[in-house]
Amino acid sequence: MISSVEGLGDSGLTATLRPLAAMGWPEGPWRTDPSTLDGGLQAAVLWNDHTLGSASLPTRIDEVRLFADGPSATEIVCQVTAKGSQVPKVMADISFSSGGVVTTEFVGLETHLRSAATSPA
Repeated sequence: MISSVEGLGDSGLTATLRPLAAMGWPEGPWRTDPSTLDGGLQAAVLWNDHTLGSASLPTRIDEVRLFADGPSATEIVCQVTAKGSQVPKVMADISFSSGGVVTTEFVGLETHLRSAATSPA
């Protein structure tokens, strides 16, 4: 889903995501763009790996805010913004924009580092 990443640093990152149509997913009565939202979670995991040097998994989202109905026809800009960390937990917010307009937000995304015991050998 991620087509490019910019500004990868301690405070977050910006990623460009492919929309649902570009991924070849079927048309349907989508309320959101599931491929883009998954891409946002992938961007957060990528940022965690860069920042903490270890693999993580999304474990919680406090709030999902929807400002548009249905998937975007154009690429989505995804902004991951750091909100703090206390190993093994990292907090961030994610905003998704299309044409400069915010379409969706993940507020209070929480990810946890994977333990060495659960990592593949």
